[in-house]
Amino acid sequence: MRTLLLITLAVTGLLSACGTGAPAPTSGSSPAPTTAPPQRPREVAAHTVPPCELLTSAQQSDLRVSRIEPGPADGSQDPWCAFVVDPPGYRFVVTPWAGAGIESWLGISSAKAKLVGIAGFPAARVSSLEGRGAPCGVHVSVAEGRTLSVTGSASKGSFSEEELCRETERVAGAALATALTRAR
Repeated sequence: MRTLLLITLAVTGLLSACGTGAPAPTSGSSPAPTTAPPQRPREVAAHTVPPCELLTSAQQSDLRVSRIEPGPADGSQDPWCAFVVDPPGYRFVVTPWAGAGIESWLGISSAKAKLVGIAGFPAARVSSLEGRGAPCGVHVSVAEGRTLSVTGSASKGSFSEEELCRETERVAGAALATALTRAR
């Protein structure tokens, strides 16, 4: 539980530093999802791949990543890595989360959450009720109580929620493909 609290605080702080806020999974009074997510095809130990290596050079080129910003490596939180695409002005934070399955993300009452599929794996797509300009998160169920999470935000420009979420799903698919081939 302490790890989940630290993760929640870290992501909230990270997104706040970018000028946006995003709901994080909580164990509060959020309603449970109405249906259970489908089973994942297999378990993937995404946490065994360093976050900044979850997008290969070829994927980074395809996604037009212009800069990589590694997260803290001091062990105070789950590691993460930001991939900046400029232009057009996106920032994607990739985190292999421990201690939070997609059920946590689907149960957030203060956000729009829906079940999507990424390469056959169930995922929660979460965006703000505010819509335009707010971050979009795609949290792929890779193992029991673990997700491969990608949070996309617009660092410049004015992108529709749908456009930002579509790009976030693309990055999540690329990161999952790498995890499938590299995870131990």
